[in-house]
Amino acid sequence: MTPQTDEADELRRLERAVANLPRMQRDIFLAKCRDGRSYAEIAARTRLSRNGVQKRLARALYHIRRQMDGEPLRWWQRWF
Repeated sequence: MTPQTDEADELRRLERAVANLPRMQRDIFLAKCRDGRSYAEIAARTRLSRNGVQKRLARALYHIRRQMDGEPLRWWQRWF
């Protein structure tokens, strides 16, 4: 495999992992990582506290890391 193929595979795995997140976690992850929004901006848009945003982002990163490592989420982990 070429390095470009490896990167393309990893990007597809990342996209799948993000797509598998619960909606709120996915929205917060994308707002922070893709759009560069601050915790305060995301909190205002979602009507969550700043801590609530941080917790959901941490959960999103945990889920993404597990899936990127090849560990599928159990059915109950998709909701927490």
